[in-house]
Amino acid sequence: MERMGTFLESSHQCQRHIFSVSELSNAIKDILEGEFPLVWVKGQVSNFTKASSGHIYFTLKDELSSIPCVWFRSYHNIYNKNESLLYEGQEIICAGRISIYPPRGCYQIIVELVQDIGLGKLFIELEQLKKKLMDKGYFDPSIKKSIPKNPIKVAVITSVEGAAIRDFLKIAKEKKMPAHIRIYPSTVQGIEAENKIVEMMDLINRDMWAEVIVLIRGGGSIEDLYVFNSEKIAHSIFKSQIPVVTGIGHEIDYTIADMVADFRCATPTHVANYLWDDSSFYMQQIDELSINLTKFIKDFFESISSEIVNYISQLRAYNPYNQLMFKEEAIYDYLNRMNLLVKNILLNRDQQIDEAIKIATIIIDNMLTNIHQSTQSFIENMKSGIIDLLHEKKRALDVIETELASLDPLGPLKKGYALVKDKENIIVKNSVEAKARDKLEIVFSDGSVNVLVEK
Repeated sequence: MERMGTFLESSHQCQRHIFSVSELSNAIKDILEGEFPLVWVKGQVSNFTKASSGHIYFTLKDELSSIPCVWFRSYHNIYNKNESLLYEGQEIICAGRISIYPPRGCYQIIVELVQDIGLGKLFIELEQLKKKLMDKGYFDPSIKKSIPKNPIKVAVITSVEGAAIRDFLKIAKEKKMPAHIRIYPSTVQGIEAENKIVEMMDLINRDMWAEVIVLIRGGGSIEDLYVFNSEKIAHSIFKSQIPVVTGIGHEIDYTIADMVADFRCATPTHVANYLWDDSSFYMQQIDELSINLTKFIKDFFESISSEIVNYISQLRAYNPYNQLMFKEEAIYDYLNRMNLLVKNILLNRDQQIDEAIKIATIIIDNMLTNIHQSTQSFIENMKSGIIDLLHEKKRALDVIETELASLDPLGPLKKGYALVKDKENIIVKNSVEAKARDKLEIVFSDGSVNVLVEK
């Protein structure tokens, strides 16, 4: 009641006083820190980072919410000996104080104590989903569809308000290749994103207009990108009749949607660079062909002129007048024909250049086809090598799994043995450690019973 009275008093003051941002942040900070001097919170570790200063930053989350946490270096060794054991997806219980970080106006937990529980529920569910989809063949490289080079019709699923679509369109425009891009707007974060993305995938496949589907989203935290680990979205990509290219987050981000897609790019910008070549490359080749053609014509004219000069020199070597007149007439006739030929060549130069460009285009297409075939052969070899490597790793994992099963401390219990623990959950190894009136727990393979020591 005392704190409520303080809050009401502050509310009345708000009507008479205009707070600065700092004043309001500090007032909220005082209320939160006073109301929650120490809290115990259970959740899963996400976005784990250890700074060079030694401080540890991470997010504590469950299925519905998340809260930032900071574990200062000074608290690491007071109550904790194993802070290095923190890892992504770990389930923990931590104790600390609720505080507000005024520069950002966001609340956080100042962690003082951490206790390990094990792998987090969300992490385990994600790994189980990956195994389930792998067993169904969703990640099989052999069934992935090929991506057309320089596609004309491209369908893009993304948020129209995000930076991802702006970056994608910017690169596509810079390529200057002929392309028609349709944007299928969808939220890419939050509870509505899953159904909306699936709806757009189904719509594109019904239209059958596009040559390729692009699914992109800008960078964000693991929580922001978690919708792309959806089984519904994975199934939608897998059953798509049109090849799908993804560009989700940054290079380090790798979602289930990326694993199911026919091709995964690191970022939205990378997708545009992958889909289209630079038009300047082809223009440069055409310019080089034009230069070579012009040089060929020039050399041809110079060769003809040289022959004419040579003929004139030979004529001058003959003294007889009649022979000279005959040769002179022949020369004039030859010159007239040559002038006519030169005029025809000049008149048809543009047509010859066009023909040369067509020939060059055919040559370029053949070169690109050969390059594509070589690339496909290389990709097939890489696929085969990766599959062999995965099989080898799976066999190694099977061996390790068998060895771990043999080391299971609960295995002997299935043979009739039992464990005896005291009230501190410490194993009692002999009769000397048990005292009269002690309460003990006897653990069997299928459960446990509590007993009281008489003597």
